[in-house]
Amino acid sequence: MKKITHISVVSAGTLFLTACGDAEDNSEENVELNDEAEYTEENSINEEPEEEPADLEEENEENWFHDEEDVESDNNEETEGTESTYNYGAEELSLLIEQDDGASLEYDYENTGDEPTGMVTIIDGETTETEGTEAVNEIEEMMQEIQVLPDSDETTAQEEVLNYLEMEEEAVAAFELSIEFSDEEQLEVTH
Repeated sequence: MKKITHISVVSAGTLFLTACGDAEDNSEENVELNDEAEYTEENSINEEPEEEPADLEEENEENWFHDEEDVESDNNEETEGTESTYNYGAEELSLLIEQDDGASLEYDYENTGDEPTGMVTIIDGETTETEGTEAVNEIEEMMQEIQVLPDSDETTAQEEVLNYLEMEEEAVAAFELSIEFSDEEQLEVTH
């Protein structure tokens, strides 16, 4: 029995010393590890860990998505009264602006088939025509930024377009805008 007790004590002591190791050996290993580690604000030793919510599964079920109706109502609240021409449903747009100096700009857009079509013509000493996707994107970008709807008055519609294009109203000799909307409403502006 003495042998078993002695072997147990020696084994326990050996395990203890092996686990603890030599104090100098551990400190050198720690210094090596500390030298290799990069500390940032995200993995700082002094930083307290974030607390997990008590019922993480329940919180995730409640917050893992936005209800589409809530998102739409939030968007409508922010932009109420400022619906863009594009979002309202402009199917056709024709715009002609002639300036006093002879320069002109013409936009033609149609979105009644499979794919929208468009053409942009700029005459400013020389003629530049853009067609296809590039023209469609340019015209749709304008329609997304302006708020010209069927019930817009002529002055507001003209100001919206000229402000977007960064043109001075005083320099405009002729202005013609025609928009047909998906609800069959139309807007005609001639100046």
